Amino acid sequence: RSRTRNILFLCQEGQLRIARRRFELLKNNNLHENKTDNPRTLQKEIFQVARDKNYPLHEILIGGTSDTNASLLSMEILETASSVASMKIPLQTMLIAQPPSHNRTCLHWAAWGNASLSLLRALVIGNPEALIRKDKPDKGNRTPSKIYRRYYYPGECERADDKEGTSTKEKLNFLESSTKRWIQHRLRLAIHGA
Repeated sequence: RSRTRNILFLCQEGQLRIARRRFELLKNNNLHENKTDNPRTLQKEIFQVARDKNYPLHEILIGGTSDTNASLLSMEILETASSVASMKIPLQTMLIAQPPSHNRTCLHWAAWGNASLSLLRALVIGNPEALIRKDKPDKGNRTPSKIYRRYYYPGECERADDKEGTSTKEKLNFLESSTKRWIQHRLRLAIHGA
């Protein structure tokens, strides 16, 4: 049955274990392109956009990444898409996307869902501009670091809160220092461009 349901649908329904199996199946089929009728099926499915403009990665992150399948599938999508030349532009489009319901990027949702530091890093590397983007005013008009600060700090900041053993303070420091560096980088570009 998972073969008939696409990755987007499975992520929307929270069936992440099955979505992960489908992803692996499509990835393996893409490695052996001569065995499939459509070698671009994986690319089409991971970059499929729902009516609400969410991609599968948005759907996963909206549900949070405390489930192992959510965290692993998120990383697998990012790693696969960044390593295949034909997927780099669609990956950028997905990471830049701010669907209208909340106007949040994948990084915003990862911060909201207290994702692992490695996932936060991968999203920042993929789209550092998301660090300074704000969500909708009626949702708080917050950047990812402000979202993280609002929901996870100052809780038990020194306590390791994920499987990587990363504390909320470490994650917040990463988001805030990355934001500061990105703003400085953009400022330098603007000055040199003038």
